[in-house]
Amino acid sequence: MRDFPDWISPMLVKELRQGLRSRVFISAFLIVQALLVFNALIGMLTVADNNRPDFSNGFFWFLFVLPVLGILPLSGFTALDSERKANTLDLIFLTKLNAWRLLLGKWVALMAQILLLATTILPYTVLRYFLGGVNLGTDFTVIAAVLAGSAVFSAFTVGVSPFQNKITRVLFTIGFLWFGTTGVFWILAMFVFGGHMGSSTSKSTGMLWMFVALSLPIIMALLRLGATKISPVAENHATMKRIMGIAILLIAVVSSLITYDSQVAVLFCSFLVGLVCLDALCEEPRMVPSIYMPFAKRGFPGRFASALLTPGWVSGFWFSIVMLAGMMLVLFIETIVSSPMSSSDKERFIGGMIALGATVFALPGMVRLFAPRTENALGHAIWILVACGMLAILATAAAESTKLPTREIFSAIPPVALFIVFFVNSSQVPPIATIAGIAGCVFLLILFLRRMPQRREIKAVWQEARQELVKHADAV
Repeated sequence: MRDFPDWISPMLVKELRQGLRSRVFISAFLIVQALLVFNALIGMLTVADNNRPDFSNGFFWFLFVLPVLGILPLSGFTALDSERKANTLDLIFLTKLNAWRLLLGKWVALMAQILLLATTILPYTVLRYFLGGVNLGTDFTVIAAVLAGSAVFSAFTVGVSPFQNKITRVLFTIGFLWFGTTGVFWILAMFVFGGHMGSSTSKSTGMLWMFVALSLPIIMALLRLGATKISPVAENHATMKRIMGIAILLIAVVSSLITYDSQVAVLFCSFLVGLVCLDALCEEPRMVPSIYMPFAKRGFPGRFASALLTPGWVSGFWFSIVMLAGMMLVLFIETIVSSPMSSSDKERFIGGMIALGATVFALPGMVRLFAPRTENALGHAIWILVACGMLAILATAAAESTKLPTREIFSAIPPVALFIVFFVNSSQVPPIATIAGIAGCVFLLILFLRRMPQRREIKAVWQEARQELVKHADAV
């Protein structure tokens, strides 16, 4: 058997060899194959007795989803363990292998294992077709969606692996799984079980393919998030993360224009855009002239792009304003132009979007206000969000038991209002959203004032970058 060609990344080759020999992959592969053979025999015996193979079909999807969407992606949490134990990350970055290529190679190796396992399951899909009661088109669509979800979850585990704090990892994972189960998995279930088993509506099909389209920018953003954590200061990963956020925003615009009744899809995209903005507002500036030189080459367009796309929360401030303005455009299209909603749905939808926008500025604002010198602003923001979720539950319980306006009082903290909006009746949403919006404007003003000192430092670095370009031009 021939070895891997030289053009393949050495990190990918190493990870493929180690991954295919790992106990997790070998055990999952052998156990799943044995259970699939057993399940196929049960299905054939059931059909032979003139019964519907419902149990066999359900068990087949369980055997497919569990390893592909659960067991194998979870191994991504240990992606950097070998390099961290051997303390070889700094040596790796002395080569041509940067942080992005390192994490990309680990993700591709993990996805190769998942695709290999999924390929061995395909013959059993065709066998189920001959047993009857199966729509192959629906099955392959669901398989594509599950693989897309597996790719996103694998990118999440690999992207979070540079975070050494295990509690932070757990919080990230809980948030990711909650977000997925309330969004993607709901869409998947509606597609498979909507109406009749194996049939689907155009609405669920459109949202399912929208999620598949979203998977690429989500994967890129997650891997860049991990690369930012371990990369040297001179590497710029913020630009690509924010470009992926713009791609998600464009998908939301297209979805609101071409898909009728697409509130779930737009809300899903809105939360993704909010997470990209939160990361941009929590990122520390990188005062390195080499990062600004590619922007300085392009004159005024480059200067404008650098104000939005360079690393650091100072540029992230303007980037977040532009992105949230884009989401307001999507909100206008969704509520008025594309699919007019009932008044109660409109109140909850608009209130949720206002609370989300306020939360995006409130979380970094609180971090910059109370812990201005922290190097882990994103971790602090996640902790604050969890605490606000608990506070929202307590405020709602107190309002129900004592009839005091505790919900309105605590809505002055926008992350608390974001949770409360989904707990109350639609008639109670407008005052809560109004209070949260006003508080969000206050935190926006705090961030604007806090950015002034660093803005002067960035201008100095920009001038250094322009001087370096002039020196290079004179040397040539």
